[in-house]
Amino acid sequence: MTFRDSSFSSASELKRISVAEMRLLLQDAYSRDPENSFLKRLMRQLEDPAIARDASDRLRLHPLWLTFGVTAFLVLIVLALFSAVRG
Repeated sequence: MTFRDSSFSSASELKRISVAEMRLLLQDAYSRDPENSFLKRLMRQLEDPAIARDASDRLRLHPLWLTFGVTAFLVLIVLALFSAVRG
């Protein structure tokens, strides 16, 4: 929403809005276009930018997310082994 689209005539007339009002404004903004839904935007961020879908139209994760997941898994295994050895 731009200032021209809103009911405000200048930036000096901006007012604070409540959390509930902001939620309603965000729901209205995201409900207009199904491709701009929060879930679709999140999925676009997780997709591989080079090849977003494979031949069978399945999601391909971004390589950095895969690396992060594998690293986190290894860290958890190491922590579990060290706490088992100590205990």
